[in-house]
Amino acid sequence: MKGNVVDIYKAFDGSDKKLVIPVYQRNYDWTTKQCEKLFDDIVDMIESSRPKHFFGAVVGNPEDSFTWVVIDGQQRMTTVSLLMLALVHAIEAGDIEAGDMDLAGQLMRNYLEFNEGNGQKFKLKPVKDDRDSYARLFGPEEHFNEKSKITSNYRYFRDRLRKTPFDAKTLWDDGISNLEVMLLDLEKQDNPQRIFESLNSTGLALKESDKIRNFILMDLSPVSYTH
Repeated sequence: MKGNVVDIYKAFDGSDKKLVIPVYQRNYDWTTKQCEKLFDDIVDMIESSRPKHFFGAVVGNPEDSFTWVVIDGQQRMTTVSLLMLALVHAIEAGDIEAGDMDLAGQLMRNYLEFNEGNGQKFKLKPVKDDRDSYARLFGPEEHFNEKSKITSNYRYFRDRLRKTPFDAKTLWDDGISNLEVMLLDLEKQDNPQRIFESLNSTGLALKESDKIRNFILMDLSPVSYTH
């Protein structure tokens, strides 16, 4: 593997870039407790004028020029995406002062959506069970899946944004955009299956059924799990 410490938003950057959570990953499982800690860290970073906040590691496999498969770090990537989307919608709804009239559009264009010429596409592709709930957040609220952790964490961020004393530009420039991760790319000699199991071996143990499923699904092409 090779990697560098970068601002996490740079992992989303690129007009045609897709971040794919592969089918062998578990569903998104962060709760509002982790979202609260993240938002509190962002507030502390702004209030104490800390230039950066380290937010862990993200490991991915660059399948091609446009597709980056997230081997480890989907919780961080998904949560930051939800926070960015909540910030966009908070600006559009007038829940928070923008501070920069084009900020919502920039976040949407640069880090949340891309255009393939045949309709709306999302840069982040969660696993199937989460993908529908994530896509619904880009549409009318009456279509939200209220049973999903994706939705509850998005709503948590919307609530925090209504109460924050900072404008959106300050939150982005001095907070969210300064979250750092160790971004690691797999190389040709790296085995994604082994690395995935190694990275997860110190956390909640994978069941044997999980490992068998991972082994079967690992060899599927990205096209198989992005549609």
